[in-house]
Amino acid sequence: MPVLGIDLGTSGCKTVLVAEDGRILASATAEYPLSTPQPLWSEQNPTDWWRGVVASVRAVLAQQPGVAVAGIGIGGQMHGATLMDAQDRVVRPAILWNDGRCQAECDLLHQRVKGLIKETGNRALVGFTAPKLLWVQRHEPTVWKQVRSVLLGGGAVLGTGAFEEAMLETESRRLWILACGDWLLAVLADVQVEPTPLLEVVRECAKQAAQMKR
Repeated sequence: MPVLGIDLGTSGCKTVLVAEDGRILASATAEYPLSTPQPLWSEQNPTDWWRGVVASVRAVLAQQPGVAVAGIGIGGQMHGATLMDAQDRVVRPAILWNDGRCQAECDLLHQRVKGLIKETGNRALVGFTAPKLLWVQRHEPTVWKQVRSVLLGGGAVLGTGAFEEAMLETESRRLWILACGDWLLAVLADVQVEPTPLLEVVRECAKQAAQMKR
């Protein structure tokens, strides 16, 4: 039985229907707009992502009428900060991975958070999510007061009522710390981000899938 693969890209959503033997049975792409309201800014409306998913999935299924699908996999652009309120509504356009407005916030993180590189394994870069959150906090305080959850593109379009993110994407979000404990709480307090419980691990890959092969 085939599966659907959904790639939530920066310029559009591509969906493929893949057979068990790996053959691509059908594919379709639905484009959506990119907004650059100011220099270095890059934003999208998460509603456009959902419309792209719906349009591309419908186009694929129309090519294979009556097909039964065994499962759906979704992935795509990382570091797209999607800010949600307490009612799980989007409070502003998503700030994308290629947005470059928050260099000052990156510099601030390195100045104020000692051991950032040691503890996280990375520098704070403008494409990452934590500097974007600081930017919203400093420049859009009214919006920031509404924020209760931060999702990436894939998590934003799942629409199940329960938030999920891939571990790879969570780790790259700068607020997932390799050695958590008191150090993490100190970092969050220093940048004035109220901590919430980390997402529960609900699934793990099989041992065979985790093994690397040359």
